[in-house]
Amino acid sequence: MTARAVLVCALVDDIEPCLAFYRDALGLKVTFREGDYCELDGRIALCSRSAHREAFPGDEPPAGGANAVIIVRVDDVDKWVGALRAQGVPVLQEPREYPWGERFAFVADPAGNPVALYAASKGTQL
Repeated sequence: MTARAVLVCALVDDIEPCLAFYRDALGLKVTFREGDYCELDGRIALCSRSAHREAFPGDEPPAGGANAVIIVRVDDVDKWVGALRAQGVPVLQEPREYPWGERFAFVADPAGNPVALYAASKGTQL
């Protein structure tokens, strides 16, 4: 038996501001879109709560964001945090080094889901 992660789906109240964040602010490519469901870079999906409720009745997590953590590899965590902050994106955690050789920061998407931005620490390769 094998398993393979396909994508992460974040449930959102309003798909348009979240789509704009991932597509326009982060530069991810929309690889599929149908109504209130879309996939970006074939790895992240956004689905409105109403579309999820219609497709999977009775199987909805509670409202309020933080239904997923989206992890995005970037080239320079500090520059991305600065650029997103300038656009008014809330910064949940400032950039910091982790002992396993990566630098992480966390911002929030428009639905309140945490978005981890990470890159290899200087001198480390991913």
